[in-house]
Amino acid sequence: MRDRRSTPLFDAVPSYLKLRDGQDQRALEALTALLTQELQVVERDVDQLYDNWFVETCEPWVLPYIAEVVGARPMREIGPDRAGQLRAYVANVLQYRQAKGTAAALEQVSRDVTGWPIVAVEFFKHLTMAENVNHLRGLRPVTASVRRADQPQRAHRPFSKAAHLPAAGRADGFSGRFNIPNLGLFVWTRSAQPLFPVVSEKDGYLGGPTPSLIASDGSIRRFDPLGRDVALVNLPEPDTTIADRVSPLKVPEPLQRQALAEELDGLRDGSITAPQWFGERPVLRVRLDGDEVSAENLFCCNLAEASDGSVRRPSNAGHVLFDPVLGRLSLSASDKEKRVETGFAHGLAMDVGGGPYDRRASLERWWGDFFVPGEADPWLIGVTQRAELQTDNPDLGGPVVGTLREAVERWNARAEGSRGVIVLFDSGTYPEAITGTNGTIDLSNGARLAIVAANWPGVPLPDGTVFRSPDDVSPSLCRPFIASRIKVRASSGADDQPARLLLSGLALKDVRMDPGEAVDQLDIHDCTLGFDGEVFGEALRCLGDDGIRLSIERCMLGRIWLPNSTTSLSISDSVLAFGPQPSLGKRVALRAPRSDLEMARCTVLGQTEARAVEVEDSIFAGRVTVAFRQTGCVRFSYATSNSVIPRRYRCVDENSDADGVNDGRKRFPEFVSDDFGRPGFAELTPGCTKDIREGAEGNLEMGVGNHLRVPARLANLRDAITEYAPFGMNCGVIFVEE
Repeated sequence: MRDRRSTPLFDAVPSYLKLRDGQDQRALEALTALLTQELQVVERDVDQLYDNWFVETCEPWVLPYIAEVVGARPMREIGPDRAGQLRAYVANVLQYRQAKGTAAALEQVSRDVTGWPIVAVEFFKHLTMAENVNHLRGLRPVTASVRRADQPQRAHRPFSKAAHLPAAGRADGFSGRFNIPNLGLFVWTRSAQPLFPVVSEKDGYLGGPTPSLIASDGSIRRFDPLGRDVALVNLPEPDTTIADRVSPLKVPEPLQRQALAEELDGLRDGSITAPQWFGERPVLRVRLDGDEVSAENLFCCNLAEASDGSVRRPSNAGHVLFDPVLGRLSLSASDKEKRVETGFAHGLAMDVGGGPYDRRASLERWWGDFFVPGEADPWLIGVTQRAELQTDNPDLGGPVVGTLREAVERWNARAEGSRGVIVLFDSGTYPEAITGTNGTIDLSNGARLAIVAANWPGVPLPDGTVFRSPDDVSPSLCRPFIASRIKVRASSGADDQPARLLLSGLALKDVRMDPGEAVDQLDIHDCTLGFDGEVFGEALRCLGDDGIRLSIERCMLGRIWLPNSTTSLSISDSVLAFGPQPSLGKRVALRAPRSDLEMARCTVLGQTEARAVEVEDSIFAGRVTVAFRQTGCVRFSYATSNSVIPRRYRCVDENSDADGVNDGRKRFPEFVSDDFGRPGFAELTPGCTKDIREGAEGNLEMGVGNHLRVPARLANLRDAITEYAPFGMNCGVIFVEE
């Protein structure tokens, strides 16, 4: 919408009428104010009508009409809100037709209709052949170098320069893809999740993730604060033009040791002046005691344990060894006691759990419950590990404290029945125990407290003060890790003001509530809860018979243990798991036998117990036991045949006929990984039976991946191939993560 400055009608009134109106209680000014409001409504409507002429600024409902004008093929919506996600496709359709049949056009249209990074590879260019001496292809050597270990590993990946012998087979197969009429579309379905130090133009450096320890002395660490060996990936640059081919810098490709080591060596000896990986946007960063480690002091190597259990360590102070494949770093003896902060990106299939993705839509839904119009703003406090930002002076942006424990202690000292928000605005690790009053978070007499991970920059004013506005809270690009247990003690308030705790955007150990002290309402949004060591442990436990309203959205959780609580339990777009190999469903992941459960688009890797259920678009890997089967329904879901549940509607179990064929085999959901340390955790494999991959409502995927709309994206991709692929070519879709 255009930025039109509206002039009040009263400014156009002659001065002598303004003076007379001032003597008559300003009735004319009040009348013109009302007319101005209506005039502004008309102006906004006129502006929007003008904006609707253009695909870049039109409202979502206008897009199908513009698509029909330019003759764009109808495509399925791929966004979770099902509106406006194909704007780029409609805007660029004329350019696609001008470049139709080229690999660059096919890459761009495929990206626009799926939202995935895609690289088109013409396999005939990789075939060995007798070459014309006047047209040599030096970039395709017949034999691979035995001195480069990374080349054989990447021979079948999209950016490989290796040559292959001709073969006959499917373009999307492995052994037969290298043939003259074959063309492959390599697809990255996982996005790069950036956990980089937050840098604000207003506040400067705001802190980065603290790597977890491997060696007890601090010399060997993992990039991931949760203690997982996660492979680092490239943080893609934006692809803004159809004219250029997709390069390795524009896709979330896993980082390779040899490529990074060669570039760092070239920077040290001066042979490389325009770095690819460590330029203006380095793929990883390390800070020691607040000072950035330069690229010349970074060394890429293999940090796997040797046969004697030792790991390589640098001998010089200030040098850092790192391993992008294992996600580890090594410090010298003189640096191991220093504070370490890192910046990196790792692959993730979906925006679920504690992560740096944008959570603004979630925040807007509950923000108004704490900032009530007509009432005083809630109690606010910031938390960061950056000492230079910690202050109690409101004129300098305070109060800002250094630990979550101190923020909780200040909250517990507040008056009863108040509202409060604690904002953690860095990605640091907070290992200290939460030791408020009696070691708990106190929510007495209807108090409401939110603990949220979000950027909260301060605005410097001309008089030298700093102002932190609640409107500037931005829930993205940070994920603090709370390594301690959170205990809650609450006393019920009035019916219209329940004691409420809300957690958003955090990674934390677990939450405990003692009998008789549970909160009336607990909301957990976009959190990773219950991860213990290398597996999911217990996330939430309440042993009392308290009545709780529990709401969970977009979370990765360990076991929920509510054996006696009468809970109203709502879970959506989440994963519940417990113990090693949770996909086998042998252990209880959710025990709430006195609770009514509403579940949508979830994956439960374990057994479930509840009093009554309403379930849709979900996957239960273990047995489900429900006490009241006369009420409720299970729709468009997978549940084992031995589950005791209400009536099923278009559900699947292990005995269902897969894809309409009864071959006597058992059908189970197949996951890329049931290990939380792997990027494919709880993600269905492309080879999973179609009844599960497209068995949810709207022919979408069952389980937590429902919001990704993978079947719709693949259908769009098939339509784009039909229209824009070169004539006579066999196009195959190849998932890079397989």
